[in-house]
Amino acid sequence: MRVVVNHETYGEIVYEESFWTGKKEISVGGIPLFKVRKNCYAYQCGEQTVTVDVKGSAYFGASLMIGRDEIVITPKPAWYEILLLALGFGFVLMWGNSVALCSIVPIVGGAIGGAVCGFMVVLTIGLLRTVRTFGKKFAVWLGMVLATFGINFLLALLLLETLA
Repeated sequence: MRVVVNHETYGEIVYEESFWTGKKEISVGGIPLFKVRKNCYAYQCGEQTVTVDVKGSAYFGASLMIGRDEIVITPKPAWYEILLLALGFGFVLMWGNSVALCSIVPIVGGAIGGAVCGFMVVLTIGLLRTVRTFGKKFAVWLGMVLATFGINFLLALLLLETLA
């Protein structure tokens, strides 16, 4: 995910975070930052070294601390986004662990179903970040819940076929 923020003091701040690895690349005013330690970066401003502390991630709200200035890169998810994610995750996991519901439509539960749900929740957060209105966010969320359900259903059919 790439985010560009224009700040009156520091100029253009470019924040890039890899979805797969979480690796961050940051530049302030066109100057790339070098990594000092886990969430601490630095850059040269004349003869002075300026440290930049990174808090959070692009998906759950990221901010940079440059000196005493806190610059919000991405806002934290709204309460309804967290609620939607928890409802979707809980729905699929509940269905996958219920014998009565799986006799109607079988889906994978347990560790495999949880892993699929966890991966899809992270994808959903990334997609929700690209949409602005609540109606579109709800449509994206519903589509991702249905996709998660469908993937777990196909995995269940595959497992049942191999066991039969």
